[in-house]
Amino acid sequence: MIKRLVNFFTRSQVISKGNLTDTSDFWYLPGWSVPASSGVSVSKDSAMRQWAVYACISIISETLAQLPLKLKRPNGSGGTEDATDHDLYHICKTLPNNQMTSFNWIEAQQANLLTTGKCFNFIQRGVTGVKAIYPLSPTSVKVRTATDREIGRLRLGKFDRLVYEVETEDGRKVYPPKDILHIVGFGYDGIQGESVISNFAKEAIGNSLALDKFQGAAMKNGVSPGGVLEHPHSLGDNGPAFKEALMSRYAGFDNARYPMILENGMKFNKVDVSLVDKQLIEQMKMSANQICGIFKVPPHKIGIFEKNTNYNNTEQGNRAFIDGTMAQWVVRWEQALNWKLLSKDERKAGYFFKFNFDALLRPDAKTRSELEWREWQMGTPLNEIRKRNDQNPIEGGDTPYVPVNMIPYDLAGASIKQDLSNQSQAQTDLLSDDINQLQQLEKNAIMRELRKQAEGKSTKDFEAFLDAFYKNIHEKIDGRTSLIVRSFCDTESADKILADIKQKFTDRKLKIKQLRDDQTQYIEAILDEQRD
Repeated sequence: MIKRLVNFFTRSQVISKGNLTDTSDFWYLPGWSVPASSGVSVSKDSAMRQWAVYACISIISETLAQLPLKLKRPNGSGGTEDATDHDLYHICKTLPNNQMTSFNWIEAQQANLLTTGKCFNFIQRGVTGVKAIYPLSPTSVKVRTATDREIGRLRLGKFDRLVYEVETEDGRKVYPPKDILHIVGFGYDGIQGESVISNFAKEAIGNSLALDKFQGAAMKNGVSPGGVLEHPHSLGDNGPAFKEALMSRYAGFDNARYPMILENGMKFNKVDVSLVDKQLIEQMKMSANQICGIFKVPPHKIGIFEKNTNYNNTEQGNRAFIDGTMAQWVVRWEQALNWKLLSKDERKAGYFFKFNFDALLRPDAKTRSELEWREWQMGTPLNEIRKRNDQNPIEGGDTPYVPVNMIPYDLAGASIKQDLSNQSQAQTDLLSDDINQLQQLEKNAIMRELRKQAEGKSTKDFEAFLDAFYKNIHEKIDGRTSLIVRSFCDTESADKILADIKQKFTDRKLKIKQLRDDQTQYIEAILDEQRD
């Protein structure tokens, strides 16, 4: 209580000196707010009670928190890998401290950034490095220039003039920059982030709060019937009984849309939404869109849909949300984490923090499968693709594959003609083996069906059997055979080769159809002589 009184009188002295403006930090300390032109006082707490403000802040904070945050480093072969053996990898990805998860920590700190323009975290260090990260209330931290005594006591560098004064239960403590993870929002000096709510969105939020208050009062005190019953005469003493009968028959959810029967010239006049109500609805919608614009959130992300909203422009809106809204926050976080959590030697060694946007950019199943198919063809190991989809590795999945008709540019020339010749022969042998398997399957199936029909063990129509069998052959050609052919041919050439293979099987089917069941030996001869 004494501490509160001291704070109160301290504020009173500041007021008496006349040093306050409507954007001074004084008004945005806990329990204080600043009035907007609408007459509604706007503070962090009151702003969060406005649904559009809450929706914008929550969607940005939750989206950032759901992105995987990992510590990366070079892997020695030109790529990067997760630094899973580093303590910071698990601190930032899973548990920043023993009180909250990484999701809760990032969500809360991003909410502070959006409401106050800044967030602070105490970095607990041990002998081997960072051990934990604890969030601090933005209202308890003050960024200022260090005194001469503090520069010596805190062993600040030549250009380290900023310190962080933190209000704790044991009083005020001053920390050097290395002990405070400070993420700064939009501001004019790069050091102090500005509050969106108090400095930029005060009027828009105040108008929205005023509209919500007006609507609530209208719902409580206003009279807005859905319709009026008009009778040419007075009901007299029958009025209460008529009202009771009317309510019991037509009122309530169960009686909705039930046809109303009116007698003796009675009429039902529907009461439409008034122009004032329509204007209120439009004003509330416009106000919500204003707030979306301030936070750079596409309206559909908080449930505001226009008549022309469809899947295509919603997908574009999602992309705009990532590029225009989330990207800048990700950069702020990554740069602050790299600066405050990693040592100078670690940064030189190539360590860096990265939010993985793939969690938001995953395409639909069809598009993803086509993309992964192209990646596999261009040398991405299958196990790497499976890992991305949270699937277990398979044997042989670490081997990269590339089309055999593609070679490095610097190997082109006479020195590799023999290699190309060997590749061409290998491709021909592979295709020949595949066609031979299809032809052997063809002979075995047709001869088996002929023997069954000769012995009376099959009741199938032979021509129908042939049609179904060769349809299956064509499907196999479109599958396995197509993969072999397209691995060493361009699209046009591959289509021509596959069409020729299909045509040869179709010609044999037509010849076989022309023979009778008792000419099995001729059919077998056709199948044998056509094998090439």
